[in-house]
Amino acid sequence: MNHKFYSEKIIDEIAEMIRDNLIFRYSYDEDALPSIREYCKDKGRKRYKKIPYELLFDFTKEGLKELINCDFLYDFRDLE
Repeated sequence: MNHKFYSEKIIDEIAEMIRDNLIFRYSYDEDALPSIREYCKDKGRKRYKKIPYELLFDFTKEGLKELINCDFLYDFRDLE
């Protein structure tokens, strides 16, 4: 296997860990990700539409800040 394949697999695992931990924090910490919570309350009953780029960028920064300030991240991958 080549270098590019390994780097893409590592990036995939990083993205999965970020996603899993954001979902976990959102689900179990009512103070986590306040901008996303507020947006979802306002848009909750409407049909999902693509989030405008500027807002998505702000949500991304909020999510990354949330995870950077955690003491640790959970690893939800299967043990194999």
